[in-house]
Amino acid sequence: MSRNPLPRSSRVNSGGSNRLTQGSPLAAALSAVAITSARRFPALPDLPSLSETVPGLVMDGFFAIVAPVGTPPDAIAKLNHTIDQYLEGTEIRNRLLALGLATAGGGTPESTAQAIREQQAQWRAVGKELNVEAQ
Repeated sequence: MSRNPLPRSSRVNSGGSNRLTQGSPLAAALSAVAITSARRFPALPDLPSLSETVPGLVMDGFFAIVAPVGTPPDAIAKLNHTIDQYLEGTEIRNRLLALGLATAGGGTPESTAQAIREQQAQWRAVGKELNVEAQ
């Protein structure tokens, strides 16, 4: 376990650890105010989402599985269906919750592409507002 409380607080804030609450001097100073995702986190139903207070402020994370351009549509459809079925399982949902993660399901190739475009636009705008140059 790290002696520096800042890495521990990052893991706690991301839901990756609960060690901060186990004897850390920083633990007494922290109080959960909100979660940055669009919806409340299932494991913490009383913790509001930040967008409930500041409409439109969302910092959702997501994972995506992508295939190379030219992958046959039937292969993509089969993979998408298999992933959707897997993510509906109780065991994986519980494992994700234990890691501080939740899933809204696999979605579609179109919804995934749209989510990626939205994230790119959001962070491009943040970079522009903060005058951050592309690397």
